[in-house]
Amino acid sequence: MKGVAYNTKAILKDKDGKPIPQYFDEVADDYKPLLGEGGGNRVAQYYSTKEAKRQTLTPNQEAVLIFAQACEAFDILNIGPGDIYLDIDSSAEIGGAGDVLVPEGAAYSLQVKGTAVHVIGDYAAVVQCVGYR
Repeated sequence: MKGVAYNTKAILKDKDGKPIPQYFDEVADDYKPLLGEGGGNRVAQYYSTKEAKRQTLTPNQEAVLIFAQACEAFDILNIGPGDIYLDIDSSAEIGGAGDVLVPEGAAYSLQVKGTAVHVIGDYAAVVQCVGYR
């Protein structure tokens, strides 16, 4: 029967019978373990709108991916070839001390508010960026 109160179910315990970090899932009508890092809660951030941009870089020239409105976060995928460097709302330089390095084939998430992603690399890398708001 769904919707039974949490206090009618036994909490989860480890092999020694001690309670583990958990939460009550009302849909499953049961306790589930918390699976976050370091024993903390797993947090999922949800945004109402996303805007995607994809561009092939010109080697050694900064590209600027401009979004229609300010975004709260960005996911960047470097399809390659080569590594890329990026910054939000500020110029990016190859090997720039304050820039984010995204190796070829890697993805990076930034929880930074901004309207433009500045990207540069040594090769004609394909870069995909999704802004969330």
